Amino acid sequence: MISLFDVVYDVNTSGPGSRTEVFFAGCSKAMSGKHCKHCFNTKLWDIKNGKKTTAHELSEHILNNTIGDVCNVTFCGGEPTDQLTNLITTCKLLKNSNRKTNILVYTYHNMDKLINKPDYRDLFLNIDLLVDGPYDERYRIYDNKSNNWVKRSIGSFNQRIYKMNHHVITQYAIDKNGNLKFNRKLVI
Repeated sequence: MISLFDVVYDVNTSGPGSRTEVFFAGCSKAMSGKHCKHCFNTKLWDIKNGKKTTAHELSEHILNNTIGDVCNVTFCGGEPTDQLTNLITTCKLLKNSNRKTNILVYTYHNMDKLINKPDYRDLFLNIDLLVDGPYDERYRIYDNKSNNWVKRSIGSFNQRIYKMNHHVITQYAIDKNGNLKFNRKLVI
């Protein structure tokens, strides 16, 4: 079962284009007393603050409430990868729908630690974008009025964006103006 806090539609501050933003409840890092400094989603730390649902119910809900042929979805929280198996199942169901999908996942984890974990391979193969790293107020770039989707969507420029393309992952650094700079390619 997924512990789901909320689903918000027609959001333009959680990735490129108009998106559905899915908030998973629960953050093991925060609950262990090591939350990201200045985290603004404190209500999402406790997994008990979510409503129970299945990956099938969640994916159906997203697809039934998204207008048009394109389904852009962002998973955030809390920490969505704390519920990794259900996150992967939901992503697979969305990808296997008759819609063109673009899936973005936020995680405080560092990709360098995730890339060699077998459990994450399925996630990487079923999403389009991943934003890694904890929010850091010292490097804040977030501006919900910006025309640049990166500045509207990313909290701080210490975070990185990864574009997934089958078994190749391209890493981009973010500068203080919200511009992307190619860093490296990774193969899974």
